[in-house]
Amino acid sequence: MRDCHPERGRMLMPIFSYEVPSFMVRGLFRPEFDVLNGLPFYTPALIGLAVALTVAAGLVLARAGTLGLSPGIAGDSVSREEALGHLRRLKAELKGRKGEAAVAEVLARVGLPALHDVIVQDDWGLTQVDHLVRLPDGIAVLETKAISGTVTGQVWDRRWVQDFRGGRVRTAFRNPVLQNDRHIRAVRRVAGAGVAVHGLVVSAGAARFCGDLERVVVRLDGLPARLREGPTIACDARRLDAAWRLLTVAAGRSAELRAAHLRQVRQRRSGEG
Repeated sequence: MRDCHPERGRMLMPIFSYEVPSFMVRGLFRPEFDVLNGLPFYTPALIGLAVALTVAAGLVLARAGTLGLSPGIAGDSVSREEALGHLRRLKAELKGRKGEAAVAEVLARVGLPALHDVIVQDDWGLTQVDHLVRLPDGIAVLETKAISGTVTGQVWDRRWVQDFRGGRVRTAFRNPVLQNDRHIRAVRRVAGAGVAVHGLVVSAGAARFCGDLERVVVRLDGLPARLREGPTIACDARRLDAAWRLLTVAAGRSAELRAAHLRQVRQRRSGEG
């Protein structure tokens, strides 16, 4: 088990404090996956460009604050605090998309059929699944986290805690196991009865997960071996074929559902606030 005391060891800190506008994030780091082959279309050159834009956006925002101006985002006049919150969310989205692209590359190398960034309906609305993987005897639902620092909490806590700077900076975030539990239920709803569906939380970042959390999170380099373990319940091949066809159709419809899904996410966040 890892030594996870926040005051010990070296904490990896985020490099930048600001982020690029959302249309740039979508254009550069939201790879449009081939839903059948799972290949993300982005390059290191685009990563370098986005980093440069990140620095530029930070300088502009800092200058606006120095001059006492309220920077406008998407044409709206907002306070500096609101702008910073918006940029922090964009930074998290950027890191998340990079992590999802890294997982997609691993799945492509392994050679397993995979679907990415799939939006499906459940009893609570629309939900977004990072990755679906077809195994020989079932379907794996992957939730990707690309975070750093030290992560503590209990497996079934509503939120886990991310520590930086030896515990002097702490951030709570949604428990990805519970988050993925909703995804698993939604996928089962589409796949139908008799299909083995199980979930994995994949760490594509440098975070250290403490205690029992280390047991329920698989690191990126250990993902191929974990997928080979597969479900514990055998699945009928014909039912699996039919389920995968239905999920492929759902993946194909995800683009037209994306705007509605984002509206639901914003409404949920405003309710939590």
